[in-house]
Amino acid sequence: MNTFTLYIEILSLLNLLQIIPIGYSTVIQKSQNKNSNKRPFASRSSASECTLLPNQKYLSVLPGSGWDNLVNCERGPIIDVESYSLCRRSVDGRFLLPDDITIQPLKNSEIKLSSEVYESISECRSLVAYSINSALGGEYSFFRINGDFSSDKETLREKLSQKLGLIVQSEIRHNRYFIQLIPDPKLHSRFKNRLLDIAAFLERGNVTMETIELFNNGLIGHTLGDSLTNENFKSLKEGMNAFYLADLVIRDFGTHCVNSIHAGGVLAKIDTLDTSTLNIKKEDRWHLGASASTSFANLFKVKLAGSVKNNDTLVESYESKVTYSQILTYGGPIIYMSNVNLSLWESSLDNQLVAIDRSGQPIYELITDRSLPELPGHMIVRLTATLKSAVERYYKANTVVGCMNPLSMFYDNEANVASTECDLHGRQITNSTLYLGGVYQKCTGPEDLCLSETIANPLTGDLTCSQGFTPVQLLPQQIRRCYSVCNEKSWFKSRDCTTNCAITESYWCSRDPSLSSSPKVLDIDENGYLFGGLYTDKEVNSLTKQYNCPQYYWPIALGRRMRICLSSDRELGGKYSLPFGGFYSCFSGNPLTGLINGNVTNKMDAEGKHAGMPEWFKQQQGRKVFSQNFQQQPQKYAAGRSMLHNDNLLPISELSRQNDYSQLFSALWPKKVSSWVYSAFSCYGRYMPS
Repeated sequence: MNTFTLYIEILSLLNLLQIIPIGYSTVIQKSQNKNSNKRPFASRSSASECTLLPNQKYLSVLPGSGWDNLVNCERGPIIDVESYSLCRRSVDGRFLLPDDITIQPLKNSEIKLSSEVYESISECRSLVAYSINSALGGEYSFFRINGDFSSDKETLREKLSQKLGLIVQSEIRHNRYFIQLIPDPKLHSRFKNRLLDIAAFLERGNVTMETIELFNNGLIGHTLGDSLTNENFKSLKEGMNAFYLADLVIRDFGTHCVNSIHAGGVLAKIDTLDTSTLNIKKEDRWHLGASASTSFANLFKVKLAGSVKNNDTLVESYESKVTYSQILTYGGPIIYMSNVNLSLWESSLDNQLVAIDRSGQPIYELITDRSLPELPGHMIVRLTATLKSAVERYYKANTVVGCMNPLSMFYDNEANVASTECDLHGRQITNSTLYLGGVYQKCTGPEDLCLSETIANPLTGDLTCSQGFTPVQLLPQQIRRCYSVCNEKSWFKSRDCTTNCAITESYWCSRDPSLSSSPKVLDIDENGYLFGGLYTDKEVNSLTKQYNCPQYYWPIALGRRMRICLSSDRELGGKYSLPFGGFYSCFSGNPLTGLINGNVTNKMDAEGKHAGMPEWFKQQQGRKVFSQNFQQQPQKYAAGRSMLHNDNLLPISELSRQNDYSQLFSALWPKKVSSWVYSAFSCYGRYMPS
């Protein structure tokens, strides 16, 4: 059981006792804080005695704020930069400075024109937070996903849902000022009060470092010991409140504190190229960067070294490969494409400065004896560990493991941590790969209507499963097509109409969890299909990123909209196969759950059945036997009609009112999960990996 699941279970217990409800901060909340990057205007009551000189103004680009290093967005104030009691001014006399800020004007004119080539969206460098995204903090692997949920990258992902080519980022960067905090700055009162609240819960519950470590590893239940007493329950309650408040601190103040800023302006252009560029060797990709720089310079009428003829040839060749472009500006006036004027933008830049790079440190590193003299040393250590644990949970919850090689069949443009199973080489077809014994669809109703709706299992040629597999109904009864037959109206008889419909039931063949995995039952050469993903009319195949099947696979219909990709070619189709984890739906569960998660394929219970067989599957098998007996002896089993009704044999009037809840469920599903075992969720044609 993972940390999040246990978190929710304890939430239910604490709610009964009117305890503070537990929460968990993820990047889902970034939309709620979309405008939080706008710094609130600092209170200048303390600056009333300071007189602004002519052509002088308050410095608005200030460090000291919180920073969410996953979404690259400013959060609440961490350092107090609202005091102007010292009336300090910048060296060039242009700005009035807060007491804890220093500023260095860059007297040398620094203008950078560069282009970088990237293979995936996750590799793209942030235009305004490169330094803080690159800094190492917490576990070494955490920095890999810094900035991965920024608005720039999310926009690219929305536009580029399918696999495309290389990404080229060109920019012109003007650096004007370097602004930083002085050492040992004063914490902002709002942030400090939050820390003291957490420390109070830790103290009241006597939460130890061991408890914090157990919670961070998902073992919070171990803190209760062998029995539930008032003392250890109080410790658990206060500890959970502290962990909850720590999560809220990450949500409201971010993961880092910005210590220094480079102020200036940036013009950037991001190009996505076609798939042919993926075959360009890495040592030859500098040609793309040079061509991109020339194309970008031409956009702003900037001349670069080299002959005009050669430059035009490079630009023409490069622009022919561009499939999508995006132009971004940070600082300075608005750029209008109808009249691009680089000189006007540069001349107005000093009056409209923005942060074009940030450096910082994790917020838990700010918790010291100097910043919180009210707390004893042992509490400083516990408070630091609690905040660090919250930051690490936030990072772990938003880690997306997947293939990041764009040349791979399994490439995932949403992945931010590379999977070790990305390479096609060495993939072997094992017994665990062949859990899918085919699919089929039954139809009841007029023969002429059911002729096109009945789908036989390609493995058996009829509406059955082969030996070693058992049928599992995936979708409830669905009305497919209908027609009405009416008698002619006469003087003595009103018109009488009868409606006939084709009603389908969809099944898939699961490996029977009640049988052993003996080769005599499952012959790898004869039973089971390779699974190549699935798709609908609204969802692409996660394997091909298109509405089709991989090579050597064919689609078979299931339900109204779903197409499942199957293959019996072990040799050629094996390299494109996905480990199959079963199906589950709003209608039935997944019988393979116990086999895969429990790793008990060879363990048998006292009745000779699999120990990992789910309880719901045993009940379903009992209902299936009852249904067969009822059809043979209806009078004997007439008292059990309610059981048949519970088995979703609904009348047509109720079936016609069934709605498609797929869009509702899709809003609750995660984008991706860090597993290569696929279990398709089908609720009227929807699915998900798990």
